[in-house]
Amino acid sequence: MGRAQAILTQVKSVGTAESDTGKQNISTYSCTILRDHPVTYYPLDERTSSIAFDLSGNNHIGIVENGLPTNAPGLPYDPRRRKMGFTGNNSYATVNSTTPNLLDYRADFTVEAWARRTNPKRMEPYQAEAIVCKDIDRHGGHYGLMCYSSDDRNCCYLFQIGFTGEDPKGLFSTMQLPGPQIRMEMNRWYHIVGVYTQATARMLLYVDGHLVAQKSTTGTKLPQNSGPLGIAYMPGYTYFWNGQICEVAIYDHALSGEQIHRHYELGIHAKP
Repeated sequence: MGRAQAILTQVKSVGTAESDTGKQNISTYSCTILRDHPVTYYPLDERTSSIAFDLSGNNHIGIVENGLPTNAPGLPYDPRRRKMGFTGNNSYATVNSTTPNLLDYRADFTVEAWARRTNPKRMEPYQAEAIVCKDIDRHGGHYGLMCYSSDDRNCCYLFQIGFTGEDPKGLFSTMQLPGPQIRMEMNRWYHIVGVYTQATARMLLYVDGHLVAQKSTTGTKLPQNSGPLGIAYMPGYTYFWNGQICEVAIYDHALSGEQIHRHYELGIHAKP
C-alpha cells in the first residue's frame, strides 16, 4: 500500500496530495476508503476520458473506451467533483491482467461502487446492466455487481460469484444474490457492495449502507481467473451500464457492516 500510505501521511481528514491527474484535494471519503486498504480504488473523477487511475497505490490502471467526463454533479458529499459517464453503447473501462491473477480471489473479498442510471428510458424486462464485473471464465472465478430488470418498472441490484462446478468438465456454477425489487430512481446515486466470506461460505449484498440480502453458497472453491476487470460492462458479455459510476473499490478481505455503512454515510454527508 505504498502510495496510499504516502497519501495518508500527507492528510489527516482532508489534505492535498499529488495524484496521476495532477494536484487535487483528497476528500474525507477517499481517505476513509484508503484506510480500509483496498487492492484497487478508482474514484473515476478524471478530467481525461481515456484512463481510470488507481488511487490505491497498486497501479492497476484502467483503460476507458468512450467514457465521458460529465457535467453532472458527483456524489452529494462533493457535487463539484464530476464523475465519469458511460453511454450504454460500447462505453466502459477495462483493467487488464498485467500481473498474474490480477484481482483474483480465493477467499474473502469485497466489491464496492456507487452507480447512477441517467438514461430516462426504462430497462427492458430481463435486461441486465453491469456495474463492476470480473471476466467470466469457463471454469469460474468471476464476480460482479449488476442491475437486473424483472419487468418494465422494477429492478434489483445483484451480486454474483462463479464457483467451480461439480460436473465432470469442471465448469463453473454461478451463485446470484439479488436484492429486493425497487423502483429505480433516475439520476439518483446508489451505493452497492458485495461481500464474500469463505469461512462461513456466505454472500452478502448491501445497498445504501444496509444489508438487504444474504445467503449461503453451495460452492466454496473460487478457481483461478486471470481475465480482465470491467467497469460499466461485463467482459465477454457486454451488458453495458447507462449512466455514471464512481468510487469503485475492491478489497482482498471482507468489509464489516459498520465499515460499509460508514462509507455510505460519508458519501452522502461528508464534507469535501
